[in-house]
Amino acid sequence: MKRLLLLFVLIPVFSQAQLDSLLQVKAFGSVKEEVLTYCDIAYYAHVQDIPTAIEYGEKAIELANTSGTDSLLAVAFRDASFARMTNGEYEVYLEYSNHSRKLWKQLNMPIPEAKALTNMALAHQELGELDVAMDYYAQAIPIFQEAGDAYTGAILNNNVGNLLGTADRFEESIPYLTKASE
Repeated sequence: MKRLLLLFVLIPVFSQAQLDSLLQVKAFGSVKEEVLTYCDIAYYAHVQDIPTAIEYGEKAIELANTSGTDSLLAVAFRDASFARMTNGEYEVYLEYSNHSRKLWKQLNMPIPEAKALTNMALAHQELGELDVAMDYYAQAIPIFQEAGDAYTGAILNNNVGNLLGTADRFEESIPYLTKASE
């Protein structure tokens, strides 16, 4: 399932029974399986059970950190971050997103890196740091465009244009909104 957090997010919500089922898992076939299960719990629980999401997000980070697998750690930071965002912990969300971004960059995986940049932009936006947010969106736009993802590029151009409009910088917003509409 593709997970991308922008200004709007459509997230399938697990039922409590599904979450309970994931929490009941006792025997894991590998560390990777355990980390990814904890990541799933953290990701899906963040919309309905913040304490559980935070708990399992932290478990995923700790376990992934001991695994020595950077891609697994990048996923753990990404999925653990959403509960922090939902809980209004924007600095932690930013920190986790930045850790994830650095790992994806080190692994030379531009799309996950660009997704982390958009998460960092959103964190700065929530912190009221609109210029910094726009900078991170602007860094992500060409990565998505180079990958042929015109849709996400358009959304991000629209985000930057809207932020510029919010800051009463209407002249500067026009090129971004024009690119978004194209």
